[in-house]
Amino acid sequence: MTGKLLWALLPAALLLAGAARAEPPQWRPVNAATGQMKAPEDLALLAQDFPDSATVHLRLLNALAEAGDTEGAGKEALQLAVRGYAFTPASEQVLSRYLDIDYAQWLASAMQVNRRQIQASALLASLPAEAQLVESIARDPKTGDLYATTVVSRALYVKRGAGEWQRLDLPGAGSLSGIAYDPKAKLLWIASGNVDQTPGEKVKAALLGFDPATGTVVRRLETGGEGALGDVAAGDDGSIYASDPLRGIVYTAAPADIGLRVLVGPGMFRSPQGLVAVPGGKLLIVSDYRYGLAVLDIASGKASRLTAAKPALLDGIDGIWRNGRSLIAMQNGVSPKRIVKLDMAGDWRTIGRLTILESDHPDWSEPAGGTLDDGRLLYVATGQWDRFGEGGAPVDGTAPGATEIRALPLGK
Repeated sequence: MTGKLLWALLPAALLLAGAARAEPPQWRPVNAATGQMKAPEDLALLAQDFPDSATVHLRLLNALAEAGDTEGAGKEALQLAVRGYAFTPASEQVLSRYLDIDYAQWLASAMQVNRRQIQASALLASLPAEAQLVESIARDPKTGDLYATTVVSRALYVKRGAGEWQRLDLPGAGSLSGIAYDPKAKLLWIASGNVDQTPGEKVKAALLGFDPATGTVVRRLETGGEGALGDVAAGDDGSIYASDPLRGIVYTAAPADIGLRVLVGPGMFRSPQGLVAVPGGKLLIVSDYRYGLAVLDIASGKASRLTAAKPALLDGIDGIWRNGRSLIAMQNGVSPKRIVKLDMAGDWRTIGRLTILESDHPDWSEPAGGTLDDGRLLYVATGQWDRFGEGGAPVDGTAPGATEIRALPLGK
């Protein structure tokens, strides 16, 4: 059964549950306490505020099932299914018992659609196993050289043309995570910080301004603490943005700044990840890993929830990039893992259409960070976070392997 037929068969009440409103809904502040909510009535309100978060719907589903409200749990299963969520066959079997025969059959058909694999990328390059815990990549638009950040190795790896990967150790670097090219300054901005897998001494969290022409760090923007900077984005006005997913902070810096400034403090986002600076310099799109996408007014600091014209899955987004009037999002925190294209309305506050570009690729382990390159998304396809523990020690003696970089055509 096709996706269009599935939509046609589902009741209008469910289809309207995630529809965009006339005015952008305000972003509900979230913190650690929000994640501890267990009462069905509290989670139901949370689901109203974050209708496109699989994380919230799953929490509500489980709470309802534990409370004996199987009818309510079944409805939550449908809410997830219509958004593209894929339950395991075992979970589907249990959930089908909560539904009448027609809805159970619809759920089975939806799972056939949602579980399908979409393979559209090709292998571009492989980093050797010595590059431990590769997180993201970038490409120098002038030379075409590839750069990869590593968390455990705490080094930058570069591949020049058809040559081999070479290790570059950067002064004062911690675990290297997000990386983004700044066309105004002609620098690669690299996030450096501390996570559980960081070996050796801790460092002050900072963005490192790396000049690919000279192979040196020419600027260093510190936060003033030992945070864990994650993703990085550059604005067309030369502003830089960075997220701290562990402390729930979003930072920024203007071209003349000598350090990072807090744009959003803890308590607004639970785990900010990918960032996109909207053209014009007034808005910043922020991915909260558990709750979805927010549109932040940079001047006022106020945030609204980015909505979708049809119910969608918008949480679990790690990296996110702007491609013309669309966003390309890496969703490695939903089931199935997938890469999607989000076509945006004129005000950048509403998603007009969601297209799945790649889904549940058999060669993936954990797809992670990447970069846009001439109509393609280049991305880390075999992330290895599960292989490293405290201080970068291998988990259960599991030896790290090579890391694959894949190229995904984005189409028009």
